[in-house]
Amino acid sequence: MASPRDEQSERQATVSSRDRAAAASDGLGRRIRQARLAKDWTQGELAGTEFSVGYISRIESGERCPSHRTLTRLAARLGVTVEYLNTGADRDMRLARHSDVDQAELMLAGGDVQAAMAAAAALVDSCALKPFPDLERRARLVHALAYEATGDIHAAIMALEDLDEAFTDWEPDAEIGIALTRCYREVGEPAKAIVAGTRVLSALKSRGLDGATEAIRLSVTIAGAHADQGDLGQAIRIARRAIGAAEAVESPRALASAYWNASVYESEAGRLDRAVKLSTRALAILESGESTRTVARLRQQVALFMIVHSEGDLAEARGQLELASRELRWSSANPIDAAHNSYVWGRLHLREGSPEAALDCATRISPEVQNLDPLMATEMRVLEVMALVAAGRPYAEAFADAVALLTLMGTERGTAQLWFNLGETASSVGDVERTVSAYRSAAMGLGAAQVLSPTQDRKAFSMSLG
Repeated sequence: MASPRDEQSERQATVSSRDRAAAASDGLGRRIRQARLAKDWTQGELAGTEFSVGYISRIESGERCPSHRTLTRLAARLGVTVEYLNTGADRDMRLARHSDVDQAELMLAGGDVQAAMAAAAALVDSCALKPFPDLERRARLVHALAYEATGDIHAAIMALEDLDEAFTDWEPDAEIGIALTRCYREVGEPAKAIVAGTRVLSALKSRGLDGATEAIRLSVTIAGAHADQGDLGQAIRIARRAIGAAEAVESPRALASAYWNASVYESEAGRLDRAVKLSTRALAILESGESTRTVARLRQQVALFMIVHSEGDLAEARGQLELASRELRWSSANPIDAAHNSYVWGRLHLREGSPEAALDCATRISPEVQNLDPLMATEMRVLEVMALVAAGRPYAEAFADAVALLTLMGTERGTAQLWFNLGETASSVGDVERTVSAYRSAAMGLGAAQVLSPTQDRKAFSMSLG
């Protein structure tokens, strides 16, 4: 342990029965325990590398009276004041603010994104949470996640970066790490995602928490960033290890996250049968308790796997999409979620032989989405080309627009697949010039050997829960 001297000195000065009774009646140990449980920490997490678990247990039970130095350290770790631990004087205020933050989190989980954002901002701006840093941290995280839920990913990143910087003296938070890693991926910055996620994961491992649910969820989010960079093998290995870790700790949420992400990477590797099985397992777990929006997004993924699979069950895909559409209306879905739902419907209509219906889906995109997610807007334009060709209608103008958008997007994994889709579409009608041009652009993005499967749809499907 890092501070055995503190424990040794206090152990030598064994608390008398009278002092023990005073400590117990004073409630010091009880307040430490309550503050620990409010952070959802185990005694081991509170002990960290400074103290032993047994020492923390004895403090909480009133068998040890910590020194002022120890108490100051514990208060800092718990995000409360020493005064509160000693006297409980600000207990009522803390309970009230704790309830306020809980309400903001419930608003976000229930889909009332704007109300959650306003409530969290009001709590932070009023400085009402300053005496309770742990609650302030939670409120600022709600504020950042609300930005993400509206589709303003850059605002979410700035809020998360500011939050991370404001608590540099604290141990990294897994939820903040997951959110920041996920958002960096969403804006096409996988290298930053890997750095941010790995830093937090290393901190969790140093505390012996690498098998915890949050650590497993973070690891598969990092795996997605590796996939975005083109290192699909590394992504698959991380995801498979995550499945093993989740099975070992019997964590349903971690297991669902691992299944979900592994299904994406298996799909990109061309193993659609395995992808369908993994995503279906994830869905079965999530249906019993995850947020409505998360379940809807996974239904979209399951449906798309079935649509692009040559022997996929289109009736099952339609059923999943119908459920997803209803769930998105009930949840905190943002405009990008809705646009992606239209995209998957369009792909289904194409497989069902209804190009006009697919065309309607492809053109159902708001200017807001075009500004917030250019890749999503580009995907819809490529879908429009596919639908026009399938309907036997003129497609040259739409094709030129898609090419212009893809050229502006540069050469990342998602755009390479879209170039490949354009090439396949042009090839289906014998348009040799456009076919060659599109395939060449796809090959420049990833290398010809990696652009062989029409199943590699959109990096945003590689998502972590939360």
